[in-house]
Amino acid sequence: MPSVELVECEKVAYINGMKEYLQKLKNMEHSQAKEISLENLKKSKIIGKNGEFTEHYEYMQIKVQSKR
Repeated sequence: MPSVELVECEKVAYINGMKEYLQKLKNMEHSQAKEISLENLKKSKIIGKNGEFTEHYEYMQIKVQSKR
């Protein structure tokens, strides 16, 4: 499979996975969904153990906003 098609396939699979993940969260009890979301944000290093955004994520947010 050519690389462009492979990237497109991976992108579609990722998007479908995220849709499924979000649907599961919507079907959960609010407190459980919040707990799972918080754990995933920590695993993704978007927020630290203290619940604050990580330095890297804050830097990326500033960079994105400056491009607008």
